[in-house]
Amino acid sequence: MAGETEHAKGADGTWLAKRWLERTTRAQVRWEQPDPIAVRKLTFDRPGGTFSFDIGGSLVGGEVDSQDFFAEVKKYKDAQDQPALFRQFLAKCFRAYDQRPERCDNFMWITWAPFNSTDWSKLDKPEKLESCVRENWKYNFTTQEEAQAADLSGNIVKEVAQRIWILVLSDKQVDHLSMSDRHLSVIAEYETLERAKR
Repeated sequence: MAGETEHAKGADGTWLAKRWLERTTRAQVRWEQPDPIAVRKLTFDRPGGTFSFDIGGSLVGGEVDSQDFFAEVKKYKDAQDQPALFRQFLAKCFRAYDQRPERCDNFMWITWAPFNSTDWSKLDKPEKLESCVRENWKYNFTTQEEAQAADLSGNIVKEVAQRIWILVLSDKQVDHLSMSDRHLSVIAEYETLERAKR
């Protein structure tokens, strides 16, 4: 029963994150677990298995126009086990970028509960990423010894760290500060007219 409740809460969080992202008009969520096509797009290989992200798609407009993103969503009431899961997330991001850099423009951690507040400004730093890759070695290496001895590419660590986004949402924010259908339709009509002029 508890597992089913957590699964339902996770699905609700994924749907709310998708809704919020799309209603910013700056993101198109194209892949969402557990849709079979999405599973293929969101899944990456790791030594001895696979892992996947919850949602993915592309960003719209500005400097990030047409860039892809992958996101992990946590609809938690409190921090719970987020510190450990976030460290795993960073190791997954490193692996995904190492495998498919052309697809990995941005990685988003979307949560409803802040965590690690005393280290908040360091959560997306290269040093944090490197330590997480070594700690969660199963995503990138076959043994812990291999992970500790590895000369991690400084360029990859830096590139991945620059692509990390940490977003904290709330139900009120999603419900009351998202664009309405009417506003979204006005923007869509405007963008269609602008494209027609080109």
